[in-house]
Amino acid sequence: MQRRVLARSLEPLPEESLPGFLLRLAYRLHLSPARVARLCGIETNGQRRLAADHLLELPSDTAAEFARVTGLSALEVQNLGLRRYTENVPALQTMRGNASPQSASRQGMFGSISQFYESNWAVNLSSRFCPQCLAGDGSPVQGTYGGSWSLRWHLPFVFACTIHHRLLHSRCPSCGSSLARSYKRRATLITQPGSSHILHPLQCRNLVAGPNAGKPRPCGARLEQIEPRNLAALPEEDHERLIELQRRLDAMLSLRPAKNEDKQRPRGLSFQDLVHVAQLIKLSWPAGSNLAPSDALASLIDNHADSLHVELRTPQPRTTSRFSVLWAAPDDSAQCGALLLTAEAVLSEADSPAQLRALIRPMARFAFEHAPASACRSILQSPGLLTSTGTGDGAPLARFPRGWPVGVCQPARRRSGLPFHRRGGSRPPAEELVRRTLHGLR
Repeated sequence: MQRRVLARSLEPLPEESLPGFLLRLAYRLHLSPARVARLCGIETNGQRRLAADHLLELPSDTAAEFARVTGLSALEVQNLGLRRYTENVPALQTMRGNASPQSASRQGMFGSISQFYESNWAVNLSSRFCPQCLAGDGSPVQGTYGGSWSLRWHLPFVFACTIHHRLLHSRCPSCGSSLARSYKRRATLITQPGSSHILHPLQCRNLVAGPNAGKPRPCGARLEQIEPRNLAALPEEDHERLIELQRRLDAMLSLRPAKNEDKQRPRGLSFQDLVHVAQLIKLSWPAGSNLAPSDALASLIDNHADSLHVELRTPQPRTTSRFSVLWAAPDDSAQCGALLLTAEAVLSEADSPAQLRALIRPMARFAFEHAPASACRSILQSPGLLTSTGTGDGAPLARFPRGWPVGVCQPARRRSGLPFHRRGGSRPPAEELVRRTLHGLR
């Protein structure tokens, strides 16, 4: 039976995401997001979960039905998904059915879609947000339903709002949780989509304990009314550095793809270059602390590494990879920006593949000795990083000379070891090599 066209609909806001559009439409129709999704042809799994894959794009038949029922054009429906950025963000081309060789080698370690996409720095299934952007532009429509839940806030390398000159939030300040809570350890497009509570599109949907430990209820905090992030610990100069980096990344995201005849021209900095180097910096930290633009930014990466230590020591369900947190981008926007800024500094400092190799090889050796073998192997052998360093023939970045303690690199002998080398204590040979190498490059 053919679905009826909705009597009332909305026009998508600029760069609006599919979950943001569903939240606004559900509020207008006084229905739950799950009910609206089902009316538009999207499967809802008993109104308890919306497939997170839809954040990238809707299946062709579902997209056609969605456009017909809501009165949108096919292009408008297509632009609600992250695939619109595929030309400039190649990682978004990866699907669970056509994983890269690096992802395929870790196939057994991905227990969910969130671990799959987030491990490639392709998607943050839980959106960051700028409260001032959510407050809207003052128009009647945005005054009633709120501003746009921007699609690019789901990209891991979007950590700041250049319009309002502030870092993005990643968690609700009231309940302290990320906005896209999983359902039975499965990622969902919208938290509690079938809730009977009619919530405003800008309200937090996470469940919290009710009064006197009663039945859980939605948090309900208005996310556009929260105070700006406290940046007292971050010097103004570093704050400006992060905002300027975000402007450069936004410009890269807006670039039109090169024409076929221009594909042979020299390639500039790409998102994949940044991601590969950022991952290597994280796996080898604190070996690359000298490369951070400032001590304050290095401290942010230190804090991220410390949180990884805590999380890696916490028992995880068997369906969850113990090392999945090593592959994902930092959840905190300041830490993510600091890591990307340090990666950009590494790539900018090197004027040739040989210089880039000189900067990267010590970190690669350090990571290969101290990080879990399964966590760093795919990064050190990634085609993008090998090409950037001029070693695209498949030679690994980390080769150990004779006499090197290669036993520590074998997974069977590393089960009781720490994933990172902590500061303090005895200095291992690899860190001494890093210190001498980086000192010689100055």
